[in-house]
Amino acid sequence: MAKVETGYPFGTDDPEIVRLLQQGEQFHNRPSRQLFITGGISAGMSVLDLGSGPGDVALIAGSLVGPTGRVLGLERTVRFLEVAKARAHAAGLEWV
Repeated sequence: MAKVETGYPFGTDDPEIVRLLQQGEQFHNRPSRQLFITGGISAGMSVLDLGSGPGDVALIAGSLVGPTGRVLGLERTVRFLEVAKARAHAAGLEWV
């Protein structure tokens, strides 16, 4: 029987979360936001984010869909999910 890997290969401790957040801020968040706008994500829509990590994509989508929309981020790593939920709460994005 093959072993099934269930963990994130780079770890889920605080240094990895910081690395992912910095990577998002430096490289991914701005082009992702522009891609979502160009793709038509707008107020009132529902968005599904699979593999949310610490929540960058879900937060960007949440800022675009606003309180009349919904964003559901799915993440199997509990620590990443906790961080993503805390970030959404801190940003006032209760619909994420």
